[in-house]
Amino acid sequence: MRRIILFFIFAPLLPSAQSKKDGFNLNYPASAISDSLQKNAHTVYRLDEGIVDVTAPGKYSFHVHQVMTILNKEGEHHLRQAYGIDKFRKIDNIEIKVFNKSGDIIEKYKKKDFAITAAYDGFSLITDDQVMRLQVAASGYPCTLEVTYTQEVTSFINLPSWYFQHPGVSVEISRFLVKVPAEIDIRYKAKNINIAPVITNLNAKKNYLWEIKNLPAKKSEAGAGEFAKIPRLLIAANQFEYDGHRGDMSGWKGIGLWYNDLVKTTNQLSEAYKSEIRKLVAGVNSDIEKVETLYNHLQKNFRYVSIQLGIGGFRPFSANFVHEKKYGDCKALSNYMQACLNAIDIKSYSAWINAGSDRSPVDPDFPYDGFNHQILCVPMDKDTTWLECTSSLADFAHLGSFTENRNALVLTETGGVLIPTPKSKSHQNKFSMTTTITLNEDGSGDTESLMTTTGEYKYEQLALSLEKSDLQKQYFVNRLGFPNPDEFDLSFGEKNLKPLHTRIQLKVEKVNDFKAGSKMFLRPRIYKIWSTKLPPNENRAEDYLFECPFEKTDTTLYKLPPGYSVEALPKEKQMKFEFGSYNTKHSYDAQQQAIVITAKFVLTQHHIPAEKYALVKTFFDDVMMDDSQRIVIKKE
Repeated sequence: MRRIILFFIFAPLLPSAQSKKDGFNLNYPASAISDSLQKNAHTVYRLDEGIVDVTAPGKYSFHVHQVMTILNKEGEHHLRQAYGIDKFRKIDNIEIKVFNKSGDIIEKYKKKDFAITAAYDGFSLITDDQVMRLQVAASGYPCTLEVTYTQEVTSFINLPSWYFQHPGVSVEISRFLVKVPAEIDIRYKAKNINIAPVITNLNAKKNYLWEIKNLPAKKSEAGAGEFAKIPRLLIAANQFEYDGHRGDMSGWKGIGLWYNDLVKTTNQLSEAYKSEIRKLVAGVNSDIEKVETLYNHLQKNFRYVSIQLGIGGFRPFSANFVHEKKYGDCKALSNYMQACLNAIDIKSYSAWINAGSDRSPVDPDFPYDGFNHQILCVPMDKDTTWLECTSSLADFAHLGSFTENRNALVLTETGGVLIPTPKSKSHQNKFSMTTTITLNEDGSGDTESLMTTTGEYKYEQLALSLEKSDLQKQYFVNRLGFPNPDEFDLSFGEKNLKPLHTRIQLKVEKVNDFKAGSKMFLRPRIYKIWSTKLPPNENRAEDYLFECPFEKTDTTLYKLPPGYSVEALPKEKQMKFEFGSYNTKHSYDAQQQAIVITAKFVLTQHHIPAEKYALVKTFFDDVMMDDSQRIVIKKE
């Protein structure tokens, strides 16, 4: 489930461009770049221009001209040129020129120099997508590339978006021109930049021109994900056509009607197959239990396979095909589950969504295909149930960080309706550890930990359970901070139960941090309750994303060796801030000759506004600092 995509249709992987005009002269020597544009930059776009010329609802050409100076090794990814092509989009004329720092041309490439390979996305079994690739040779930095190409497109849903810049990139001039027949027209929305087009009419077409100059580079800020404030333009044609199927993009409703027409012959089971489905829920009383029964059947008996051929990027396999073959991609499995529910008279709808733990919700005010995945929406009497139909591991009715807190386009019989998906709470992502440590006089010891997990932590453990034992050991040592053991025994509980239990047993040569004479210094727990140092907070401009809100609890019991007693325990800690809390307590049970440490760590919100980040940074630094305190025991 972690990285499943609905449609795999490449757009060019680089920002784009086109020409010397309106008094703008290209200066290829790197010395011509101003100091202000070099600051914080690894690459400077001297010119970045694109022209989209729409000729029909399903046809356009995209002319690109770029001149970029790569200042240092951080910008070397621009030397790896890659362009997606398929049966609906071709690139025939492409040329790349390479200039040294003085502006002298040193190399030239044409289409024949590109390698064309199948586009492997990591999960598709068959795809007709291809990638043109070229590794540009450069003798050193700075160097300059001039890229020109034309892409011809014969089917589309979206028109190209335009990115004015990315982190680490400054821009001397960027311009984007869209030519469109007046009867089709476009809608547009600028994101993270205040810019308006110049609109003119010429030869029965409306021309929209955006232009901006001298954008200084912005530093990349870790943890922003796709919430990063990258200046860009969204463009949508009011009418579109894909593989002969005409649609209306002027509203969410029209997109849904287009999809309904596309799948109208695919989402019904035969009477014989309906009968099989009804037998599965015979004797099950409530509708929600019936949905869960069929969902569990799907998880146990069907597998995810993606095939992307032509319109197959949008149209699912038929429900009958999936029933017979026991496989499908996200849209096919969602479509099949919908057909199963239809067979028992429970209404459900396929829903498009933009999946990925760092994805921002699509803009509700701008109808546009910004989606990459498909799930199922099941309206119930008291609440709506959402189903991730591609995962054999997901809990029933739990989406997780992959698709939660987004705007899903629910494809109803009357068209598309944008509906927010649930937002998980901290108590739905629990990580609870209970550890008993039997400490020996020489500092060695035996440990036994029982980890109980739900939500994202459960899915992480389930994924870990599929790995080889050496990788499992690395996870506990390197990721969670357990000591490197002499003996390591790991077992996972029943995978379908909620929560999941994981048992970790270790023999450790050195449990204590260090010894000094008769004293031992011990960590408050055998692992780190939080181990990731957050990025610096100086002048943070971007929001920060944790994967999910969470609740972590820990109970650690140290059984001391004979003759040892406690000399010092860390003070009780209680911290609280706007988005979370952290509490610890240490006590000594003289009768059992044992130290008991408890901790609770809660983050209630995973999306942190930039202006609040300094508070979060301080809080998490304090948690890590508290984890560095030591228990002191001594031999009497």
